[in-house]
Amino acid sequence: MLFFSRKCEKEGASQAPFWAAAMRLRLLFLSVASFLLGVFLVHEGLSQDFSIVHISAMVMLVTLTGWFAVTGSLNGLQLRIDGKFRASYLADILGQLTKVSLILLGAAFSLLSAISALFAGLAGAIVHAVSSRRFNGSRNHSAQPGEIPINAFVRYIIPTLPGALYFAVQGPLLVALCSFFGNFENVAEVGALGRLGLIINVFGGFFVTVALPRLARIQDDAEYLKRYILWLLLYIGFSLALVACAILFPGSLLVLLGVNYSHLTTEVLWVAVSASLSMLGSFSVSINHARGWIRYQPYGFVLYFLTQLLLVLLMDLTSTANVIIFGLLSAGVGFLIQLTFNLIGLKNPSKMLVGSGMMVRHGE
Repeated sequence: MLFFSRKCEKEGASQAPFWAAAMRLRLLFLSVASFLLGVFLVHEGLSQDFSIVHISAMVMLVTLTGWFAVTGSLNGLQLRIDGKFRASYLADILGQLTKVSLILLGAAFSLLSAISALFAGLAGAIVHAVSSRRFNGSRNHSAQPGEIPINAFVRYIIPTLPGALYFAVQGPLLVALCSFFGNFENVAEVGALGRLGLIINVFGGFFVTVALPRLARIQDDAEYLKRYILWLLLYIGFSLALVACAILFPGSLLVLLGVNYSHLTTEVLWVAVSASLSMLGSFSVSINHARGWIRYQPYGFVLYFLTQLLLVLLMDLTSTANVIIFGLLSAGVGFLIQLTFNLIGLKNPSKMLVGSGMMVRHGE
């Protein structure tokens, strides 16, 4: 939506059809995911003697949570695009507080269960969706069926979908490699170090949530280049500081993992480098998606996949350190691919767009 919102603002077109298209596509994906989840839970639940009522309740709760989460995410994104960051953060906080409060209440009365946790998640999603909708005021995202530019969204999604799906399994991929080539100890160590990487990548989420909507509204290419360089240097500086901390004070980072992993001083350095490269890669791919520089994303995905395949064939993945280095090299290649697309897009933006049809006029 950041790309289409910017194009609409630039060309003076209405954004309502695109918000309607985004909602329709997300609900379509949610329907497919809910159906697959239902099939899986029925199969697994009945094999473990769960009642059909219990299974149906879980599927219903997850589906409703997903529906309100989709609504809330689009409302929150609209708030950030409009520059209403305080309202967006407040809606996020209200949703999270609702969820945490219900979980704590359940723990206090010994009522914690899978169903109660799902209820808490649903309540948090409802509060977030409703509050973000109210903060958006009277903005109308409805559109006539003939005005909804589904084709434009599909042309945008297709080049990015393979890479997005493959990227989503990168965390489990490392664990899978450990379990296949190594042993239980390797799996535990990679899992623990992965949690440290997740903590580090919280900073990357800050850019997507706060800075990217601001950058997306910039129409002047020269000004955009200045802001891009500023944020890239900020990320590089943070990454260098993080790596320096891992070199000088590895014990301070290992404290977060517990005493059982205090011996992983070398591995924690590799994790810091890997997480930094992943963060830079996320920054670069977010820029590409927001600006519509996605024409060559399928080639980037193929190159990334072949790189990982080659690493699996050449590396000894029976040790924790080598599995972490595998992730580091993968993240490095991913960052270089997306950075290359950034540079091409900054020099010649039209070359990176998916044809002339990637416009906001409904007839195209």
